[in-house]
Amino acid sequence: MKNIMNKKASGFSLVELLVVIAVIGLIAAIAIPQISKITDKAQKASDQRNAQNVVGVYGAAVAAGYQATGLTTDAEIIAALEGGVNGVNTFSDSLFKISALDATTEARVTGYIAIDTATPPNLTYVPAGGA
Repeated sequence: MKNIMNKKASGFSLVELLVVIAVIGLIAAIAIPQISKITDKAQKASDQRNAQNVVGVYGAAVAAGYQATGLTTDAEIIAALEGGVNGVNTFSDSLFKISALDATTEARVTGYIAIDTATPPNLTYVPAGGA
């Protein structure tokens, strides 16, 4: 019986394992919201940059003599810049095309673009959003 009592146990105790799990949970609880904030900030910066590109490319196209007759919304202008509108509104020069935006990205990007009712319409980049 003395041999059994003197034998030293190897490995971790249940309490030690629970403490490690609690510490990992605490670190995760702190880190996950921070990661979420970082990804939201990166998404906002990407949307703002896309909006700046749309406004810049559209301005260059209008300056080169392209008319956006019949286009009344920023979404229609984005579709034209993507090459999705045929006829008089087609921006055929490759210098005046943008990469296609998916519907979700386009909806976020249009929040940073203000459009007026001039002919052709003028686009303005609004850094704060809410346009």
